[in-house]
Amino acid sequence: MAATTRLTPASIKPNAIVINATIRSMKYNGGVLKDAINMENMEALAKGIENLKTHIENMQKYTKNIIVCLNKFNFDTESEIKFVKNYVEALGCSFDISESFAKGGEGALGLASKIIKICDNEVDYHQLYDYNLSLIEKINKVCTEIYRASNVVISDQAKEKLALY
Repeated sequence: MAATTRLTPASIKPNAIVINATIRSMKYNGGVLKDAINMENMEALAKGIENLKTHIENMQKYTKNIIVCLNKFNFDTESEIKFVKNYVEALGCSFDISESFAKGGEGALGLASKIIKICDNEVDYHQLYDYNLSLIEKINKVCTEIYRASNVVISDQAKEKLALY
């Protein structure tokens, strides 16, 4: 899973955020070794889905218009898919499955329709921090809000370099 947010000040207010996930990645995050990743393992999935939860919580700081796209693979079981769907929806997000890996573009038509529907919702996007803050204040905000740091220590050398911007 990856979540990247990169926008310029007040220029873009996205209607929605799509978080892409796979059951394989969640099981891997839950401790399953690569050679067993294609076998059903609900315990590892339940443990690894916490990583997805963190991505969702991070993105909810920007908007509530979030859809989680599950890239479905042939070895994903119905039990695993249902577990992820229920978990995601309990966190207040929309959920859909993409089967584009196996079916090409046709496998993503349902997801595309759902994204369009979500984009019809009112835009509630807001920035994580005020762009008028100093770089050090912005770094502190990102580190504490997104990475859950309790505090940020910036060396004198780094402060000197940051002062140049």
